[in-house]
Amino acid sequence: MVKQHFDQLVKGVREIKRHIAGERVRGAKVTVTQIDVPNVKSIRKAAQVSQSQFAKLIGVNLRT
Repeated sequence: MVKQHFDQLVKGVREIKRHIAGERVRGAKVTVTQIDVPNVKSIRKAAQVSQSQFAKLIGVNLRT
């Protein structure tokens, strides 16, 4: 590996570390992702399954 490429790689890793720590990194773009929360109850009712059946289908505890 060319030393210049290695140095650029190390610099990039350090910038990532700073970015993760919440520091500003010149050139880093921050995007906000919004996730819509599905209406689980209406999905379950549309599928015509009970709460316990639905929990088993999606692999979670009924209490969840």
